[in-house]
Amino acid sequence: MRSTLLGGLSAQAFMTKYWQKKPLLVRGAFPKFQDPLTPDELAGLAMEEGVRARLVSQIAGKKPWRVETGPFAGERLQRLASRDWSLLVQGVNEHVEAAALLLDEFSFLPGWRLDDLMVSFAPEGGGVGPHVDSYDVFIIQGLGRRQWQVAERFDPSLLAGVDLKIIANFQPEQEWILEPGDMLYLPPGVAHCGVALEPCMNYSVGFRAPFARTLLGSLLNLPDAVLPPDAALYQDPDLRPVAFPGAVDADAVGRLRAMLMPLIDNDEILARWMAAAVTSQDVPYAWVPESGDEATRRVSAKQCARIEAVLHSHQELWRSDAFRYASHKGDDKLFVYVDAEEYALPLSARRAVELLLGSRRHACQKILAALPKAPAARHAVLNFLAVLKSEGAIYTKQTKRR
Repeated sequence: MRSTLLGGLSAQAFMTKYWQKKPLLVRGAFPKFQDPLTPDELAGLAMEEGVRARLVSQIAGKKPWRVETGPFAGERLQRLASRDWSLLVQGVNEHVEAAALLLDEFSFLPGWRLDDLMVSFAPEGGGVGPHVDSYDVFIIQGLGRRQWQVAERFDPSLLAGVDLKIIANFQPEQEWILEPGDMLYLPPGVAHCGVALEPCMNYSVGFRAPFARTLLGSLLNLPDAVLPPDAALYQDPDLRPVAFPGAVDADAVGRLRAMLMPLIDNDEILARWMAAAVTSQDVPYAWVPESGDEATRRVSAKQCARIEAVLHSHQELWRSDAFRYASHKGDDKLFVYVDAEEYALPLSARRAVELLLGSRRHACQKILAALPKAPAARHAVLNFLAVLKSEGAIYTKQTKRR
């Protein structure tokens, strides 16, 4: 982590004092910041199918805010007024490599908590109104200047009759003007409002937190292979005659609790359940109904040889942001999760996996050097990499020899 990112704070000091507690403004977090894409390139993304884009406009009349969703026609974007609108594009890290590399700056936070990189462009007066987010966000100022106002204590009443959840009576407690390279961290539940003072670009690095009800819902899909063998069937050998056959009584609830406690007390089950749940692209999160060795699909020996040859080359190995990743070190295996699919690898694969999940690009030979030495373990990791490459979760780029 660069010393400027958190204003000279260590990651631990930031977590202790600010993370999920209070806002932090960092001047010059990114010295000499260069926008990884232009406003025109952002507009081009907003015109593509499958890209999540919104256009927020402030308009006169009874309904002062309007939200339109993409993809947008070029003619629509060309007709925009000279001020008071904002174009927002989600998941830019999935489409622009230079933008995705911004996220590596935040590797001191769990990768599975990362949501995406949202990029916005706004002319003078553009914004989305005072609002509250349910996630942690780091807002990096690119091109231009934007005024930010925040409030930790506020009236949560919302403006009626508009397309956005805008706080009706927002009273700021702090106010700043951000310039290129400045960064503002906001924890969940802090009201904030940003207004462009001139044409500007903003980069929002969001960190999501799954709702408890979402995680509990995915518990229903735990595969039998992960559960203790006696956890699959409700049993009541102590059953007594009941007065009313339709009741779920206290005894039944007690037996259910006894069934669930071994699951809750088992760190291995909880970790594998959580890792799969938080890497799912679906809502609600759901466990893929496979686990362990059975979930690690096999590829041909030729494909494994091909991926090994690639690792010997002078290329770079890139990890695609279109997928979600996590891992868990078990007692005798390393479990890796890619879009909720579980891959069981030998523990000796840990160094290679940590490299792959720790950064979005590496010299191929760096990954090669991290492969296990034992033939069987090495083959398992090559098989894993070949599967990911076939799905597009990793890919290679040619680099110039030095």
